[in-house]
Amino acid sequence: RIVYQTADAPAGTQVLVMTDGFYRLVSPYGRYTDAQLVEAAVSRGLGELMRELRSMEASPEDDAKIGRFKTSDDATALLIEV
Repeated sequence: RIVYQTADAPAGTQVLVMTDGFYRLVSPYGRYTDAQLVEAAVSRGLGELMRELRSMEASPEDDAKIGRFKTSDDATALLIEV
């Protein structure tokens, strides 16, 4: 089942589409808020954020402490400007 919604987006609107694995930078890691994550994607690039994410996942010992089921998850992000 597909659920979708639409919204008006004026020219220049930036949208960050991502999987839950990439969203780990916000939750559970708390490294960014939603707005900060978009700002970092624009200013630093998605590749840099992916490297940061993978470095945060480097320790399997943190799995139980953080409450993650697996050390790393699939992570994909796409930054779009309307």
